[in-house]
Amino acid sequence: MIEARNLHCQFEDHTIFKNLNVEIPAGKVTSILGPNGAGKSTLLACLCGSRTPEEGDVYLNGTPIQEFSLTELAQKRAVLSQSSVINFPFTAKEIVMMGRNPFSNDHNEQKDEEIVNKVLHQIDAYPLKDRVYPTLSGGEQQRIQLARVFAQLWQQPNACLFLDEPTSALDLKHQHQILQLTRDLAEEQGFTVCIVMHDLNLVKIYSDQVILLKNETESIAGDVLDALTQENIAHIFDVPISLVKQSYASN
Repeated sequence: MIEARNLHCQFEDHTIFKNLNVEIPAGKVTSILGPNGAGKSTLLACLCGSRTPEEGDVYLNGTPIQEFSLTELAQKRAVLSQSSVINFPFTAKEIVMMGRNPFSNDHNEQKDEEIVNKVLHQIDAYPLKDRVYPTLSGGEQQRIQLARVFAQLWQQPNACLFLDEPTSALDLKHQHQILQLTRDLAEEQGFTVCIVMHDLNLVKIYSDQVILLKNETESIAGDVLDALTQENIAHIFDVPISLVKQSYASN
């Protein structure tokens, strides 16, 4: 479980959000939505501990996130950012194996090998394992990066998974495949899953709750069916309700 209290974030003199309180429960998938510049990636960065807010606190399972060492944090949560540029000639499997680095002191190479192979199979990327990473397409690279973060937390019950636009480069099949896997991890292993998303239809299918960010002071949070209404969508994204009704089915 992740809890944020009274978060205030800004870049120079521009406030991203202030006095923001959110709760990301374990065993569920929570999606963060909002227009460009609303602070979605900034909020995700604060929740996972990669950014320190100007004010406020973030708690991981009841403990302030800053009290964890980097190694402890890496064993409890994994993060997929929007872009991961790698130009070195690593194979796809070597990239995925990097997800096991936080557990290198265990010296269990066989276990790591089994986890990496299983994850590659799970996301339909095993045939890519010996390909040189920079030669892969954008969608293939995104699947390998997803495999890396899944491998990092595999068999780590109650871990936290943070994904920033994980389906942006994926085709329809792999969008559903990846999101179903994240939902399975939440339900079966108690993962706390937090995802920045843009596709409202995918959010409705795979999310349990949503956080809608509009500007520095306005946000809406709640169960997906209660919060992701046509009226809220129109308000948050500043579009006519008639357009929303044409684009999205009624709850």
